[in-house]
Amino acid sequence: MNTPGLARLDVRLDHAARRLRIRLDGVVIADEMLDEGRRRRLCAALQDFVLTLADNPFAGHPERLPLKLIGDGVTPRYQENEGRQGYRAI
Repeated sequence: MNTPGLARLDVRLDHAARRLRIRLDGVVIADEMLDEGRRRRLCAALQDFVLTLADNPFAGHPERLPLKLIGDGVTPRYQENEGRQGYRAI
């Protein structure tokens, strides 16, 4: 809601492979498995993109960084629950 520029992204999750792909205007900006090291790369790619937006929700709020990926790609999870303490949603 606070970052409408995210609507430009094409995000696909391959549930079987536990792999997330993010594309912008047909160009892959991230394509990673959901293991811990690769999750950081996914977050970094998304963070880099958001920082270029005119409606950047992090402007003036460095405490919101770095981004962290919530969930494991398998277990259903509502992002606003108490288990997300310490995570940043955009």
